[in-house]
Amino acid sequence: MYSYLEKEYGKNKKGMILGIVLLSLASLLLIVALVKTISAKNNAIHLNDAIIMEEGRKENRLSYLDTIGFYQFASYGDDLGYYIAYDDEFMYIITIKEKDFDYFADKFDDSDVVRIWGYTKAIPSDAIPYAIDAVNEDMGEQLVTTSNFEDMLGDVMLEAHRDSSINVFSMLFSIAPIELLIAALCLIFGLILFFVDRANHRSYEQYLHDEELKAELESEDTRVFENMKLALTDNHVVSFNGALKVLDYSDIFWAYLTKHRTNGIADYNFLNLCTRDGKQIICGNGNTFGKKNRTATASNHDEILSIIKEKNPDVLLGYDQENINAYSELVKANKENNV
Repeated sequence: MYSYLEKEYGKNKKGMILGIVLLSLASLLLIVALVKTISAKNNAIHLNDAIIMEEGRKENRLSYLDTIGFYQFASYGDDLGYYIAYDDEFMYIITIKEKDFDYFADKFDDSDVVRIWGYTKAIPSDAIPYAIDAVNEDMGEQLVTTSNFEDMLGDVMLEAHRDSSINVFSMLFSIAPIELLIAALCLIFGLILFFVDRANHRSYEQYLHDEELKAELESEDTRVFENMKLALTDNHVVSFNGALKVLDYSDIFWAYLTKHRTNGIADYNFLNLCTRDGKQIICGNGNTFGKKNRTATASNHDEILSIIKEKNPDVLLGYDQENINAYSELVKANKENNV
């Protein structure tokens, strides 16, 4: 029996190590995502370079445009505006969210040339006629037609973003979403494994070299319920389901059974041991799915409660209003005494 506790102690240690591995993996993935994002920003290209490139991915590339002005030629609802932007040589199409228009327009108060960051997108076909009309009207001549549209305005446009959304940390979610998702999962499960198993690990360390408890557990009189991870010695209830809990029979004030259901189906029962100092210990989980398991679990729980009653005749058994009131009074008295 004691060797079984040592095995559980070892499992908790392995859980801590696995937690550390997952946390390390999360850190590594975050570093990879950060490096990938920094590289993407460092490799950002001018919008014109994206337009004229013959090989490689044209769309969804981080790009920028140094423009000396822009004017609107179309809008889609109340959210998005389409603009003709220009520099000293060429004209381009950019989109700006209506709520961000003032942000970009105000930049011309401080500079004649404004750098706009964003991602390249394909130009919607239904926007092309409006762009042609706007440019020709602005120029006062038939400068752009459907046949020379790409030569004049390109085949991709710039979806403008505020500068703050092009910083490295904001870009992480668009450049490395898969790495971030896996890192988040590793972080969550790593933290859970590490802290839960570390707490369980420490609970075993308290008793691992307790010779008195060891002798009790190795005694022939000890009743062991391995499937429920519970042992009843001459003096203690020992639960090794998760953290190791060692409870004197005399400390138990109230014991009762709780039935657990998932989606209305009974799947396991467990014992609640309420102590005289107001604590509640949950232990003795038993499978009740299926008639055979239900019968075996009920028999084991009856035996456990019977032994607890034998060791402590004053213990209250069963979940009823009288026992609930008695335990409530005990908890209330404990609080008053601790004030």
